[in-house]
Amino acid sequence: MKIGLWLQDHRNDTEERFNEVMDIVKKSDVDLVVLPEYAYIPFNDLLNGDLVFMDSAHAWYKAADEYAKKIGKPVIFSSSQAVFVEGDDNGEDFIFAYYTNPNAKDDETIARVYFKNTKTGFSPLSFEDYKESIFNAWNQFAPIVLKGQKIGMTICYDCNHPIFSALYGVQGIDILINMTGGNVDYHKWYRYNQVRAIENECFSLVTMGYDASNNENSYVYGFDSTGAHMSFSNLMNPSTKALNLLDSVYVFDTENYTVLPPLEPSEPSENKYQDISVEVGEVSKLIEKAEKLTEFLYILKQGNDNIIFVICDDETIMVPEFVCSKLYVDVLKDLKNKKYIIVNRWENLDKKLLDSQLDSLLRVRAMENFCAVILESPIANRCYQTSKNRKSQVVKEVDGKFGIDLSRTTGPEAIWQNKNGIRASWREGYETLIDICYDLASHMNDTEK
Repeated sequence: MKIGLWLQDHRNDTEERFNEVMDIVKKSDVDLVVLPEYAYIPFNDLLNGDLVFMDSAHAWYKAADEYAKKIGKPVIFSSSQAVFVEGDDNGEDFIFAYYTNPNAKDDETIARVYFKNTKTGFSPLSFEDYKESIFNAWNQFAPIVLKGQKIGMTICYDCNHPIFSALYGVQGIDILINMTGGNVDYHKWYRYNQVRAIENECFSLVTMGYDASNNENSYVYGFDSTGAHMSFSNLMNPSTKALNLLDSVYVFDTENYTVLPPLEPSEPSENKYQDISVEVGEVSKLIEKAEKLTEFLYILKQGNDNIIFVICDDETIMVPEFVCSKLYVDVLKDLKNKKYIIVNRWENLDKKLLDSQLDSLLRVRAMENFCAVILESPIANRCYQTSKNRKSQVVKEVDGKFGIDLSRTTGPEAIWQNKNGIRASWREGYETLIDICYDLASHMNDTEK
């Protein structure tokens, strides 16, 4: 399947330029075109009226359907609408994506909506009856079917949280598409979306928009199901080999691509602040001193801290719903001052798996869960942490020990706080999705048996 990702340049946000680009897409052989989060769309003025998430027959959706019909191709549009709540005169952004296929066959999806959950002003996770009013009513995690392929949508920071993608993964997704506003850290977005491909065994594609008022640049990415970085073509300039040229439509062909060089691995670094030392290859010694809470959870008291060891040995670390179900378990809720260390031990570990997939995945497990991760195996012993802004760190071994900074291991409690684009109360909705995802995975496994 050929998927066109428009790296939209917001300095060219005019109806004339929009139609020019879409005319190029119309004449191409792409199977699907994707616009970024906060895309410029000529009919966005229709969003000044009633709220889109209250009305599946909203005029904006109809205009999107008509435009897709005009170019004769399926399109994923993404936009936002201000939601006004009591006591707020400025409104909060409600961000959504909309897939529409004007020529859908009987076994294909005609339309699907996805609502952004995190780093947003108004999140569907805030609904008390989330499962009924959002998950069931809008069916937004049902895969899109196009040309025999199952496709899932996420928006921007939702790719930082594994369950939004895993809900598609447990349903056998083939292609996962993320629409980001842009101006993000290249390495961080690379790692998150690469791992979404690895753990869900699917293609993972990302597109963005460029806003010149911000510091970071904007990018497109394509990863295959092994996490390999994919080659591409450019509809505007077929001869170019340059990636991330603004206002281009980049095409990733899931049936015809070569592998691009991966990210260079970062050098290990020693933590300035070290609250606990773990002897390299001997994390089990610490676990033996801890109190067993469940089969997979142990607690070690150190001063005022409750250090939680989350056991995800061998391949279980690669299953996002398994890892999340342990970190968010009820038995931990009433404990104070929790610090989280995920433990991943292998009796046998293939070096190719370590280098091509596991290293990236363990980095992201630390980043997405704001915790430390310890790998022990016959061929490698490593420790991973995340920086305060959730970038990847490999902890340097010093005198046979890893010194861990526990201030950066506060886990879900650090993630679900009242801060820009996140609310502590949304955690309950996220935990609902973890339960749904785990149940779906269990059902799928039972069906396969």
